[in-house]
Amino acid sequence: MHTPSKASGATEIPVIDIAPFIARDPVRSRRVVQEVKDACESIGFLVLRGHQVPPALVEEVFSQLRAFFALPDEEKLRVEKPKGTDFRGYSPQGVKTIGRDRDATLKPSLHESFAIGPLDIGDGPYFHGEAAGISFRPNLWPERPPALKPALTAYYREMERLAREILSIFADALDVPHSYFLERVARHNSILRVMHYPALHREPQAGEERAAAHTDTTAITILRIDDAPGGLQVQRPGGGWIDVVKVPDTYIVNIGDIMMRWTNDRFVSTMHRVANPPPEVAARAARMSIPYFCMPNYDAVIECVPSCAHEGAKYPPITSGSMLSNRYVKVYSVDPATEAPAESAPSRTQELQ
Repeated sequence: MHTPSKASGATEIPVIDIAPFIARDPVRSRRVVQEVKDACESIGFLVLRGHQVPPALVEEVFSQLRAFFALPDEEKLRVEKPKGTDFRGYSPQGVKTIGRDRDATLKPSLHESFAIGPLDIGDGPYFHGEAAGISFRPNLWPERPPALKPALTAYYREMERLAREILSIFADALDVPHSYFLERVARHNSILRVMHYPALHREPQAGEERAAAHTDTTAITILRIDDAPGGLQVQRPGGGWIDVVKVPDTYIVNIGDIMMRWTNDRFVSTMHRVANPPPEVAARAARMSIPYFCMPNYDAVIECVPSCAHEGAKYPPITSGSMLSNRYVKVYSVDPATEAPAESAPSRTQELQ
């Protein structure tokens, strides 16, 4: 059997070319499915090439985002994320604490971010009723740079397409109908979030991390990274951490808690983190990454898929929306009764300068 290549510096994470699957090559597609299945059942991370996302679009998105984050704080705050669990808009440092659901002693994550949600918002109660919650609220777009909105809109569309391809591979790997996951993301509320990790001009305090150890709530996460110190690390099954280095023109994909629950723990949602850069380079180690958090329809029931149920389901059914809101209440330090920031929430103005 063909052995997928390995990412330099991260020998346990395979690099898989999915172009044959996208081209519907009947023989080579089966090899892709097997390679993806092996990665999902072992470490829960894989690096994909052959994704067909235009390189020029990726370059444009990074360029526009660098221009946005370089704007004065007061201008970025014109599109500040609303209070509570709504994720859309700009979040300065001090708003979110990744990993807080596992470690309540953490201080706010050392990054700022900008996020958008679904582009297709229809009429009717599914999109606008009480059950929809924050899923389909309008995106917030800055006035500058003017090319940011069209670039991110086009990129979001590419991530929707790529997510459907990956979920189709999963369906084949799990021996369920090809439409199994596609039906459950037809009215998704997926999140595209840009993470900007500023250079560090003082030593971080205890509990201050770019992103502490965590798993993602998602079905899958599709991540584009740049090449700068202080990056993604993945926990090995036996302990210890792997540095995930940038492989040119690839995407890092990881299994989220929803997919692990769907597969009865057959696919692994692995702990990962974004490390602080080494002190000797911290002052020039700004970094940016763009994760696409693929979330199913908010009313999709997350229960064991038929092919994974032979030993009995490990988890009771729960909706995708409930899983996401439960996580957000903790990472945004929100009072679940009111969706207002809890009194003990960290200051929104904390900076690392």
